[in-house]
Amino acid sequence: MSHSDFYYIYKRSIHSEKNVIMSIKNKSLLASSKIVIVRLSDGQIIPAKPCVMCQNLLDKYKLCKICILNENKIVKS
Repeated sequence: MSHSDFYYIYKRSIHSEKNVIMSIKNKSLLASSKIVIVRLSDGQIIPAKPCVMCQNLLDKYKLCKICILNENKIVKS
């Protein structure tokens, strides 16, 4: 799978991590920011983690803290 094929797959849905990063005009603020990633399914909170594309964006902009839900626990990085 080529680099462009990989990103084409993710064009078909909205990724909240990408959406929030792209909506911030001053990207330098991201280095001191925290993001909490939660997924809902039928009104229930389920384990969540960023996809590869979103994780690359989080790494690129060096978000200070990333919190995800894993087995009913908040995991911070």
